[in-house]
Amino acid sequence: MIACDGEDCRIEWFHFECVGIMVPPKGKWYCPDCRKKHGIVQNNDEYCD
Repeated sequence: MIACDGEDCRIEWFHFECVGIMVPPKGKWYCPDCRKKHGIVQNNDEYCD
């Protein structure tokens, strides 16, 4: 499981498989909803900054 680093994330915890992660990302990670809400662009194939 991975936690979203968005302060106001409504879900917070996600299964790696459900968000398309194969390897734990380095640094902060934001779920698709928080990335969209805050205008965060995904970095390569991982959803992190």
